[in-house]
Amino acid sequence: MYWRCPVCHSPLKLENTTYRCANGHTHDQAKEGYVNLLLAHQKKSLDPGDNKAMLLSRRLFLEQGHYQPLADALAQYITELTASRPQVLLDIGCGEGYYLNHIAQANPALSIWGIDIARDAARLAAKRLPTLHFAVASSAHLPVADESADIITTVFAPISEAEITRVLKPQGSWLWVRPGTKHLYQLRDLIYTQARLHSTDLKLPDTLQLLSTHPIQYSLNLNNSSSIAALLAMTPYYWSASLETQERINQLNQLTIQIDFQILQLKKLNT
Repeated sequence: MYWRCPVCHSPLKLENTTYRCANGHTHDQAKEGYVNLLLAHQKKSLDPGDNKAMLLSRRLFLEQGHYQPLADALAQYITELTASRPQVLLDIGCGEGYYLNHIAQANPALSIWGIDIARDAARLAAKRLPTLHFAVASSAHLPVADESADIITTVFAPISEAEITRVLKPQGSWLWVRPGTKHLYQLRDLIYTQARLHSTDLKLPDTLQLLSTHPIQYSLNLNNSSSIAALLAMTPYYWSASLETQERINQLNQLTIQIDFQILQLKKLNT
């Protein structure tokens, strides 16, 4: 796989610290190793995606092992998919690199590429995993060539099924992690007047086939205020909570919540 120019879609080649295409478009590599391939008209805000505070809260929470079963399951799935030969994986919405770290450790022969629309996410991931490839980019405008990925992973990330279909090789695999119906229900119940269950309805284009759905469900007991505060701050529910509600949740010393993940394994059909 290679990055492609977001302007003209030509392959990008790294020359010293600058990515350059045959048409003369240039994109400088940051000192941390990532490249910004997000064009101005692809942004919906000046600084899109999760901010640094959210990313650091997520790193704090994840490094405490609370989502370890999900990281282990993803790494195992990918080990099974890559048993026959080295392959290329693209992670869409890679965040600060927690899941890719587990995947890379379990699959050292895998060629791993990650994108996130948040510049701070790409920066943190590249600093953590300097041998992998990272770019700032939108999931709706993936800066990679057609049919260049054997595996795509998305963990609670915005998706474009059209772009996933374009980038996946025929018979390639997409591992899509999304919330089950009761994921973090107890946290949402503290924020909303009437918390709703997540919808798990699924509509797929004819180019993708669902092979399996793997649920991961367990009860998580958080017994310190820092973990509870980090959980709130790393989720979009933070923005729905009033300042009074945020303060009330941040002062809790104990919270038991339901963890409910789904890993969907999909395959791209020959077209």
